Amino acid sequence: MHARVLVFGANNNPTTLKHVSTPRPTPESWEYTTTWFAYDAINHFMCCAHTTRLMRVCLCYHVPYEEQRLMHDRQKSIEIEERILRLYVDGHHAPMSDLEYYSKLAYEMCIGHGRYRNTTLLRVYE
Repeated sequence: MHARVLVFGANNNPTTLKHVSTPRPTPESWEYTTTWFAYDAINHFMCCAHTTRLMRVCLCYHVPYEEQRLMHDRQKSIEIEERILRLYVDGHHAPMSDLEYYSKLAYEMCIGHGRYRNTTLLRVYE
């Protein structure tokens, strides 16, 4: 019996920064980003936590009923991941303060199990 199905992916992209005309107060020679996806199969929230050195944002999307049973398929998971990012870029998002109530699993992933309490939580919608 599978009570919860997690779909995780990570992307670490170290990038060397270029010099600009105004020097930074604290020079940094590198930058990183990490993106994690998690799906809560009980409450049907798919969340994407995006972390950089300076911020952490978590985008959450409630998977439509018609697609919930298809989430075990890797291709459907990738499609939903892409949809989340597209909806965010298109401006379809709002602050979400009640994620902990709807999906404890997604909430814990978003805040790094308590390490990143200042995470910006956003709900993306169609």
